[in-house]
Amino acid sequence: MESGTNRECNQHIMKNNLIHNLEKRIYKIEKTLDKIMNNHLHHIQGYQMYILALTGLIVTMLIGIFIKVM
Repeated sequence: MESGTNRECNQHIMKNNLIHNLEKRIYKIEKTLDKIMNNHLHHIQGYQMYILALTGLIVTMLIGIFIKVM
């Protein structure tokens, strides 16, 4: 039969293993979220440049129209 100290020691080891496994899972989730966010930020920056270029083109065309009208 197990003594009280052995049982407590085994419970302590099981708790430490559980905590260690949870920490590893959390770390993996954090890495995955970082990758996803970096990827999305890269695409968002690309869209910002695209919208900026379109805005510049529209402003240039409007200036050309106003010059011709006047």
